[in-house]
Amino acid sequence: MKQTVCSIAINIGLCLCALFVLAGCTKIISDDDTPKPDPDPAPKTRLENISVVIGAANILESKALHGDEYAQSGEFIHSLHLLIVNENNIIEKHIAFDPNRENDYNASEGNLAQYTATIDFLTSGKKTFYAFANMEQAKIKGQSISFDTLLKGNEFKEGESWNGNVVEAYRIENPMVCVDIKNRKFIPMSTKQEVALSVDGQHVTVSLIRLVAKVKMQLANNHGERASISKLVMKSFSDDTPLIKGGTVEAGNKTYEKEFNPAVIVENNNISDILEFYVNETQGTTPFEVELTINDTIYTGVLGVSSLERNHVLPVSLHLLKSTLVLDVTASVAPIGGYPVLVNLGNNRLTNNYLLRLPEGCYFTIEGKIINDGEVGHIEDPVTKWKWNVSDAYSSIIQVESALDAQIFAAHLTALPKQTVQLNFEVYEPQQVNNASLTIETVPLQDWDTTYPTSALEWDEKPVWFTSVSLTKSK
Repeated sequence: MKQTVCSIAINIGLCLCALFVLAGCTKIISDDDTPKPDPDPAPKTRLENISVVIGAANILESKALHGDEYAQSGEFIHSLHLLIVNENNIIEKHIAFDPNRENDYNASEGNLAQYTATIDFLTSGKKTFYAFANMEQAKIKGQSISFDTLLKGNEFKEGESWNGNVVEAYRIENPMVCVDIKNRKFIPMSTKQEVALSVDGQHVTVSLIRLVAKVKMQLANNHGERASISKLVMKSFSDDTPLIKGGTVEAGNKTYEKEFNPAVIVENNNISDILEFYVNETQGTTPFEVELTINDTIYTGVLGVSSLERNHVLPVSLHLLKSTLVLDVTASVAPIGGYPVLVNLGNNRLTNNYLLRLPEGCYFTIEGKIINDGEVGHIEDPVTKWKWNVSDAYSSIIQVESALDAQIFAAHLTALPKQTVQLNFEVYEPQQVNNASLTIETVPLQDWDTTYPTSALEWDEKPVWFTSVSLTKSK
């Protein structure tokens, strides 16, 4: 029993000694004794291991083959130039990728989705990244050589001054003819991107954008017989394209033509793809026009769109029907000091989207008829009930003289050329025609005997509908 008590007393004594020892080691730390953090290190002026990914893969505007409903082999990177320009407009880096030198099979076939590079010893700060791909066939307007040849010259070497105003003003001559993938002429691409470089190990993604657009065309044949297509014509596209997206884009006179040998066959009551082809980016006011030679007869159609951005796909579904709506348009002009001159535009068998070019300041009338060419022969029925819609936005261009539901629609046009007005209308009798439109473009008044003729989806996005165009027989 005594041993137990002694043991407890000894243990308590040891604990108390420990407390005294701890108390003796305790020190009150004042504010003056608080450790000070190290001062901020000086920012690095030279950066290492900047990772750059350039390409048409997994990027919003120019997605690659993987997951792209419309992409085809050969629509990606073949050759590449990357130029990094600093705030003083000096070219710090110029990386050139040559598929032959790099022995890259995918690139040699125009099918490299991405190019990745690690760049050392760049100065920190704001940079402008310029990337150009597949420029071997891209001719600069006003110069006799390709842009790729220019990029390989002395003025684009590292350490040289960068004249952004000049380069960004470059225009590519008719880039749609640059593309012939079967003959190893690949789609030119470009981009300009502002980047702030601040730390080592930074990742930069550069999105290449194709300079051309693409049209995907199909035909629905409900004409009653097999359709044999021997030629396709589509117009009118821009003559040239800005090197960098965002430059001025205009309408032009470039036409795409394709002859089919053998002919493309679409059986009756069938829908078939006809062709995919590349066209120039175009921002116009006059709708695109299409002609198909079917069974040795020319059929024409007007699309409901007049603009098409680069790197976009325009799906067009053409409809060959038994019956067609025809507009008879008669225009008259009154030259100074003379009698009114009649300009008869005739039976313009177009589509549910119609396009007319009329002389400035003219008075015109429109009558409609439904034509059926079937087993019972040629039948023409006049339109007896329809209604026109004229937007207030065109009040300075057109003045309607008749009731909007009159059997003969009549109006005056402004006395200014190169004006465009779109009229929408519906036909109720003798046959329903929905969502029809008439686009009128005023042209300069000519001599009295002049004939006045008649006339997007992102690349990586699958469309849910097609631009519908009904084809009708040309006069």
